[in-house]
Amino acid sequence: MKTLTAITFILLTSISFVSKANTESVNTGSWGKCPSNWASASGINKEMILERSNILNAKDDVNIKNRKSTQCTYIKSPIDHNNTKEKHFVKLAVAKFPAQVNKKGTIILIAGGPGQSGLGQVIDTKELRKHFDIITYDPRGIGESIPKIKCSTQKNTDKNEEITSKKWLSSCIKNSGGELIENMSTYNAVDDLEEIRKALNEDKITIIAYSYGTAVAQLYALKYPEHISSIVNDGIVDLTEDHEAMLLNQSRGFNLVFEKFSVYCAERKSCPFYHSPKKPLDIYKEILEKSKENKIKDKTGKIITNDNINEFTFYSLLWELQWDDLISFLDKAYNGKTNQIDKSSLSVFDDLSEDGFTLITCSDYGKLDPSKIEPLLVDTFASSNNFFKEEKEECSSFPIKKPLMPALIPDHKNMPKLLFVAQTGDPTTPYSNATRMSAIFKSPLITKIGNSHTFVLNGIDDCVDKKVVKFILNPNLPISDSYCLSTNDD
Repeated sequence: MKTLTAITFILLTSISFVSKANTESVNTGSWGKCPSNWASASGINKEMILERSNILNAKDDVNIKNRKSTQCTYIKSPIDHNNTKEKHFVKLAVAKFPAQVNKKGTIILIAGGPGQSGLGQVIDTKELRKHFDIITYDPRGIGESIPKIKCSTQKNTDKNEEITSKKWLSSCIKNSGGELIENMSTYNAVDDLEEIRKALNEDKITIIAYSYGTAVAQLYALKYPEHISSIVNDGIVDLTEDHEAMLLNQSRGFNLVFEKFSVYCAERKSCPFYHSPKKPLDIYKEILEKSKENKIKDKTGKIITNDNINEFTFYSLLWELQWDDLISFLDKAYNGKTNQIDKSSLSVFDDLSEDGFTLITCSDYGKLDPSKIEPLLVDTFASSNNFFKEEKEECSSFPIKKPLMPALIPDHKNMPKLLFVAQTGDPTTPYSNATRMSAIFKSPLITKIGNSHTFVLNGIDDCVDKKVVKFILNPNLPISDSYCLSTNDD
């Protein structure tokens, strides 16, 4: 989408900003039974929760029993926190899992993405669920929050990319309201979190943030330090990086984890890399070429596309627990066993709004220029798809209001307790992110030796979880850097 930024800015400012958000007052104290369509929050969709539990190797009911007491509400937040004249609001969908006895505080979980629904988040620790209210929510524009981001779903078939970009952005404004589209940055998410805290009538909150959510949590710590009891960040976003640096480091992370996966895969007879004279990357590229020629179909005859393969592969590489599933898929795709593949099982980002991801990313970082980093990644796993091309086109037309690179000068005298958790082989939020940000905030870092992404309080690692729970229960006790070995190496 090679639209000139100036042209698109005119498009944004020349269209009437008629917000589709609810401008009426919302009773934030009215907690009640969760709507039936909020399945992920109320526990109605038990199959989804159980499936997530199995993926994460959780050890108990993962809140299903506790979720019978779930309460839900909408909490209002100004669309534009900097506009004190016009009070237009978004309504954030919020769920509460009340403490069972002797409430000690409130924990707010912040989802990743950006653009991921947070209502269905769970933590697998009975002690915290027993003594804390657990709050989950859908960010502005996402999931059950109102208004919901909705852009054109038409495929990009227009040869004139400039017109296509303008049409896509125009559809976002038309369907979602221009005022919302203008205010989808991470800074807005930080102020939304503060509105949730105020509505909960809590002076201090505990935050557990995952992946992109750690950006929200760290910025919240900088802006509202007085309202924090403690923060746990898992899968750290480096706030000092620009867009190009972030993508380069993520690409290198995925290249490295693909090499580790290739070694793991090649040791198993069911793997297409097993005793093959070809390089693993060449075999993977062959699979992609087959999909380009529409030669890979699932058991119902549906065509499996490049996007399907890349999405499932990148997702599966994020967690070592899923590497065996990836081996099985690659074996079937490479060796013509496609009648055993179910295409629906390859769709793994159902709770991620692609439009939300794009709008938030572009609001934070603006135009992407990958020209300096693409040559560094030639003939690598990360270059096996159109990742950079797509990101460049999506953000090229978006006017940026304030880049997501704050002046990181924490007031350490008044800074709340932060705890950083990271894995040495995390591909998408590299370990170096955690070492840098923990140093900036002068906060302890728990290091897990492993090759996966977020995992805290999901029943995966007792060593890490015990340290995190102890920190949340006693945030004022001294804590130093520590290490936990991988528990998932078979």
